[in-house]
Amino acid sequence: MPTSPPTSEKPTTTPKLENRSKLTVVARKLLGFPFSALQRPVAVQAGWVIAPFVVVQIVRLITNIILARLLAPEMFGLMLIVNTLRTGTELLSDIGIGQSVVRRKGVPDHAFLDVAWTLQLLRGSLLTFLTLILATPVASLYGHEVRPILLVVSSSFLLTGLQSPALFLMQRNMDL
Repeated sequence: MPTSPPTSEKPTTTPKLENRSKLTVVARKLLGFPFSALQRPVAVQAGWVIAPFVVVQIVRLITNIILARLLAPEMFGLMLIVNTLRTGTELLSDIGIGQSVVRRKGVPDHAFLDVAWTLQLLRGSLLTFLTLILATPVASLYGHEVRPILLVVSSSFLLTGLQSPALFLMQRNMDL
């Protein structure tokens, strides 16, 4: 009885799993994602990104409704002006520190994180200093009642600058 020569056959895998592993390798190389992030379902990952944003918006809406009922219309208008100036200043001066920590290929080292934190602190300090200097000219445009509020709110820039880069690492690793 003739015997067939031994063949070195690979165990059969389904093409779907084989393609999935190739896609995982390509995505890891191109996008710099950690391997564990690609193993989770996309819906779960999206939920961790979307849920905090939705919660913040709901809390903001409830807070505004409560403040509109409690404060006099003039005071509510002053706070609206101050919050608009603060948010606009933060958005226009954003230099992408968090995004650079999240998108960095490989594991960020301590020196990189130290530089990111230092730049963030410098930005917060500069914005605090500029807000303190420009509080009087801005108050002359909107009314002198805005000046003390701007002086108090200027410290929020410094507190934002003291934020730890570990938050960006948690976002990168999707450990939030």
